[in-house]
This record gives sequence, C-alpha cells and structure tokens, in this order.
Amino acid sequence: MENARFSAWISSICLFLNIGLNALCVYVFFPGMPEKAILGVALATVCARCVELGCCVVHSIRYSKVKFHLPGKDRINRQLRKDFLKYTIPIQANYFVWGGGLTVATSIIGHVSADMVAANSIATVVRNLAIVFCAGISSGGAVLIGKYLGTNDKLMAIKASKRINLYALILGIVAGVSILVIKPLVSLVVELNDIAQSYLDGMLYVCAYYCVGKSINSTIIGGFFPAGGDAKFGLWCDIVVMWIIVLPLAYLCAFVWHVHPILLYVVINLDEIFKLPLAVYRYRQYKWLKNITRDVAL
Repeated sequence: MENARFSAWISSICLFLNIGLNALCVYVFFPGMPEKAILGVALATVCARCVELGCCVVHSIRYSKVKFHLPGKDRINRQLRKDFLKYTIPIQANYFVWGGGLTVATSIIGHVSADMVAANSIATVVRNLAIVFCAGISSGGAVLIGKYLGTNDKLMAIKASKRINLYALILGIVAGVSILVIKPLVSLVVELNDIAQSYLDGMLYVCAYYCVGKSINSTIIGGFFPAGGDAKFGLWCDIVVMWIIVLPLAYLCAFVWHVHPILLYVVINLDEIFKLPLAVYRYRQYKWLKNITRDVAL
C-alpha cells in the first residue's frame, strides 16, 4: 500500500525492543545462567513479534484504508483466496526449500569442526548485516514493478526493473566491499583461537562475492518474478541448485574428499553464483511481465 515509512517505524521499534529485552534477560535477570537466559531471549523475541503484530492490526483498524477483518464467504473472497494460494504456495514452498538447504549446509559445517562453526556463526552475522539494504531493494522493487504491471504499463515495468537491477548490482558491490573494509574490526571485536580466526578471514572474503550474487538474485527472483506472478521459478531454481548440485557437492567435499574447510565454505556458497545466470536469462525472457490483478465487482 506504499506505506513503507510506517513499516520501517514498526520494524525499528520492535527491533530495539527485542534487543533491550534480550539484554535484560542475559545481563540483568539471568546473569551466569545460560539455560534460563536462552529461554528468556526466546520469549523476549516472541513478545517483540507480538507487539509488532499488534501495531499492524491496530493501525489497520484505526488508520488504514484497508481494514483488518476476517474473510467472508462471498464470491470475491473465493476468487481472492484462489489467487492467494496460487501465488503464495510456491513462495512459501521456496522458503522451506531454501531454509532447509541452509540448515543442511550448517549441519555439514557443524560436522567438520567446532572452529569452523564458530567462524561461520560470526561470518553469517556480518554477511546478513551487509546485505540488509539489498533486501530493501528487493522488497521495494517488488512493490514498484507490481504497481506498473497492475496498470498494464509493461514498458515502464521493464524500464524500472533495469534501473533497479543496476541499484542492486551497486549495493551488492558496496556490501561486499564493506565486509572487506570492516574485516580487521571484526577480528578485533571477536575472540577466536588462531584456527577459527583463519577460517573467519577466509569466510569473509567468500561473503564479499556472495553479496553481489545475493543482491541481484533476491531482486530478480524474490522481487520481480513474484510481482509478475512467476513464483514457481524461485522454487525450482532452489530445488535444482541447492538440493541437486550444491548440497551433494558439499557433502562429498566434507566427508569423502575432505577438502580444506575454506574450500568447503566456497562450495556451500556457490548457490547464488549458480542461480545468477539462470535468473538473468529468465529475466531477459520477460515471461514474468504479467498483470495478476483481477477486476471484481464490490
């Protein structure tokens, strides 16, 4: 509904609320009691999410033009429910496939060595912080392209998508360079042994190139394609790339060939590189340029 500012306020407030509650659980309520602290942090995160949900519902009921209400059983709702399931089930399935792939990859790393687990946990945090703006480009691009397609302005959708792709590329490069710039600072902040530190240094270099592919792929596969109703491409892409290529190759590297941990980490992060040419090729076919809106009589 083009109300991104309010969304940003809700997310920011609840983020700081979550951090504050977590800090209270770790340092005030349960110091020196890790099991209770972990439980408190989990409950604090759930509470922050509940507050976030409450803010959304209250805003929808009191201020938004689109009011929150339970779905009815009329013809319009049946049509919308059918469209909703058609376009969201592949996306939800894609999240399960992608999330499951990350879990398996983390499990493979966990069976290699504790030092690699420690280095990977820190590298993941740094990488996620670096690509946060890339995720914003993906979400904003989906809204903008969906708006143009909803008005049957396909030429403007193509023009805007090319410009957004350029922004995604620039932000991906900036994210990768940022990781390399802050790498010495990360080494000063965290306390790792020499082996884990060497793993972390290598992983951050890998994360730098990962950000470029991730930024473009998330913009195209997670932004443009769903906006045009092409939600199945991302699902099949992750099934083939992650589960048929990357994960079996990572398993062989870890348990059969026993390659160096950094080389294993490179293999695990090849999914975005493999998906990049597929995403660009699919994008240039412009089969995703579809108006998925429906005219209904209110």
